[in-house]
Amino acid sequence: MFKTDEIELIYERMLLNEYSEPFIKKEVIRLRRQAGLFITDDTIKQTIVRFDQLKTGRESGNRVKEIVNSIQPDVQARDQQKEKQRVERLKNSPFDVTLYSWKDLEHVVHQFSDPAERRAMKELAKGGDREQTGAELIYEKDSIKIYWGKSKKDCIAFGAYLNKKNEQGFKDIQDEIKSKTSRLPGQIYYWCIGWVNNNQFDNYRFATGGRGASVYYVVDESLPLNDGHHVIVIHAQQDNRYRLTNAFNNNETVSDWSTVLKWQPKLNGLQDIIKFHPFTEEEEIGNMVKYATAKDFHTLVSFRAKEAYINSGKMLLSKDYLELDPKLQHLYVNVICGPDVADRSIQARLNKTLYLFTDSRSMPGNHERIQQARLQMIEILESMTDEDYAAGNRGMEPYYEDPIMMQSKGQTYKLWKKFVYDVVNAWINGAIELRGYTTT
Repeated sequence: MFKTDEIELIYERMLLNEYSEPFIKKEVIRLRRQAGLFITDDTIKQTIVRFDQLKTGRESGNRVKEIVNSIQPDVQARDQQKEKQRVERLKNSPFDVTLYSWKDLEHVVHQFSDPAERRAMKELAKGGDREQTGAELIYEKDSIKIYWGKSKKDCIAFGAYLNKKNEQGFKDIQDEIKSKTSRLPGQIYYWCIGWVNNNQFDNYRFATGGRGASVYYVVDESLPLNDGHHVIVIHAQQDNRYRLTNAFNNNETVSDWSTVLKWQPKLNGLQDIIKFHPFTEEEEIGNMVKYATAKDFHTLVSFRAKEAYINSGKMLLSKDYLELDPKLQHLYVNVICGPDVADRSIQARLNKTLYLFTDSRSMPGNHERIQQARLQMIEILESMTDEDYAAGNRGMEPYYEDPIMMQSKGQTYKLWKKFVYDVVNAWINGAIELRGYTTT
């Protein structure tokens, strides 16, 4: 006779057959909105398939339940009540992948090392001197060592180094570690920034919204290997927050420095060592420009990166525009307002010239002021005669005084006014209906 819990597990497996391709595609689309910029659709698909494998295994299925039971609602979720309800439903149905957020699904799957990844890490650990750590040792005192993972390559090498270094020690406590982590000696350290395949280093390093980070490994050689804090991974973020992950990758949090000290008190006084390192010019141009938003622009340091961002056609916050030098201000107006914008319609050009920044519409009184200025410009242009147009005499410059643009350096303000004039003039000449107005 089956026991009650065995019947329950069999029933759940009957309900949750292997996922179909249409189902996986639908879930990839749903999770794509939540995944990081460097998470590909293939990675999301592989994670879903891997979860399907884990939930159908007897030991791994029970372990999935345990992990899900410890999941807490995301404190950054917009609707906290809805998020709490989702997590509650997830705990009641831990094998229903549709209840998972990307963060939760990634967290569960990352507790189990992938067979292909294990083989890749094992091969990597075989070669070379075991003391070639990859990540750079930047601090050593008493029992504490701090390593800085400058690059993806460094983090891959460091994971392999640790697995090889402590393999024998984990063999001595194999049963205990397996019950805690479902892993075997030689595959304990399994952080995604150290994967050989589908490595997630870039996703953390170049995260948008001020969450870009530098990664550090803190090794406490005084702690036994069965203590999850004998190695801590710390992502020091731009926003002065810290993402902490333990040695077994089954406990993670994002918090402030006080929480770092709770995890590892010996780091007291070392905050200046574990810090965010600004992006190099190569990193900025190669990654940040591609994925950065207006909110991230202020983190760009080099002139070339700022120039590349502006040339890409992305808009700026007005406050960041005012900090640009004359050349970049002039370039910004040319790119945003110029004739080479993707949509050359009068509607699109007018929006580009009058709502020049990402925060233009939210600036107090801006919408009403722009509507009034538009009507005043139309009156000026409509008063011009055919002779004026034929002679190329455009008469008065259109009345429009944007408080931000008036602070532009050099000739940029005049250039922008000309763009506004040209757009409105094209509207009048073409008798194009626009925002409820029409010229007849």
